[in-house]
Amino acid sequence: MYLPRDLWLCQIIKRSADLHPESQKLIIILSSDTEFDPPLGNETWKQRSTRGFVDGLDRFLELCDRYKAPATLFCEGKLVEQFPDIFRENAHRHEIGCHAYNHEWLGVRAPPRSIPRCREFPVLSFEAKALVLRRAIKCIENAVGRTPKAFKAPFNSVDHASTLTLLDSVGFDSDSSLPCYNNESFRHPLRPAPCRHGSKCNLWNEGAMRLIEVPFMIRPRPLFLHPFDDVIDTAARGMKLAIESVNFQARIDMLSGRGFTLVHVTSHPWEFSETKLFGCDGRANAKRLEAFLDELSSSYDARFLTVTEFVGLWERESCHLHSNQTG
Repeated sequence: MYLPRDLWLCQIIKRSADLHPESQKLIIILSSDTEFDPPLGNETWKQRSTRGFVDGLDRFLELCDRYKAPATLFCEGKLVEQFPDIFRENAHRHEIGCHAYNHEWLGVRAPPRSIPRCREFPVLSFEAKALVLRRAIKCIENAVGRTPKAFKAPFNSVDHASTLTLLDSVGFDSDSSLPCYNNESFRHPLRPAPCRHGSKCNLWNEGAMRLIEVPFMIRPRPLFLHPFDDVIDTAARGMKLAIESVNFQARIDMLSGRGFTLVHVTSHPWEFSETKLFGCDGRANAKRLEAFLDELSSSYDARFLTVTEFVGLWERESCHLHSNQTG
């Protein structure tokens, strides 16, 4: 991975020329950062609307139902508190994960200026973060009767090992705050390692932490993001490169001896809403995601899992720390 990117990709193509990536088993995770709409106009991050949430979530879950795919909904505790019936009903078919309480910033550094209204987010102490997470967990437990095991941080704001340690200590089994195209090794899932989160603590020790990173790979807005290109000029090109990124990942997994490839697609309800927040065309985004899933389902032996179902599969079959213990 110290090679230039283009040279490294050429080496992957050369070494995998005789492989047939379509024969690789494909595991697909569909997840949603299920939250209030981002602030518009005079709104703040503490006072946000649900205009795009209701119909956007319905359209996303309708798509999941078409593929008989259980989704993982990373939910804000405050939203679950406000709409307990919606989440109680969906908990029968989908996993209810956690997305903090009210979209709090969980990083140890101040949020970047690229985040709208970034001055509204204080840098919380370790104790304050713990209170936020426990409050969110309690809201979800009260609504659906189960403790959330999967977590994804607002703004993917896990930037230090202390936050990972906190997530582990409050009982989460997994964290999905890491985009795989920011992960130099392209391994996923993986366990917390100091090189990725700016940590100077050596967390990569046998048994040091049970928490598993399950990075997300692709999202449907504005197009498909992917590991290999920073600029996508058309929807067709975005789709082509998204499919190619899965093909590359399948080749990497086959070369490394892994028997499956993981694709974790994440989104937000408002991206599928007809309210057209931030210029989103909800129907077009749903069709784009549907076309992507159709392509994957027809090209690969695809299986849909929730984040926690995948973590269980990984622990049983692939994790060098636990697979021998669980048989």
